[in-house]
Amino acid sequence: MFLFTKTELALTIWEMLTIVSGPILLFAMLHLSHDLNQSVIIRYAVLGFMTCVCLLTAVAHVVNICVTRRLIAVGVDVPKYFRIGQWPSVEMVVDYLARGFFMGLAYLCLGLSIVKNERKKNRIRI
Repeated sequence: MFLFTKTELALTIWEMLTIVSGPILLFAMLHLSHDLNQSVIIRYAVLGFMTCVCLLTAVAHVVNICVTRRLIAVGVDVPKYFRIGQWPSVEMVVDYLARGFFMGLAYLCLGLSIVKNERKKNRIRI
């Protein structure tokens, strides 16, 4: 919706969905890691990486909604490197760090345990 309309309301909805999706993914990955009988170390790694995703994503988008856009609305000239959607931007770097790096590490840990469980299943069948 935001890509087509470019309105503040659509951007706010988009950012709120982004903030809410972090904890949903966290609980989904924890449930999946529990079902895969992962080791405690990998489960804590997934928990830690996804917690970083939730916190960093929430910080970036809450700052944009509550601080940056309000400053712009009252006429303060906020530099482009503090605005989400501009590159390079502090908020975009934090969001990319969360969604790219930490979520990637969480998926990598989850993927390694899936491969390990498949190997165990194949050994049992033989």
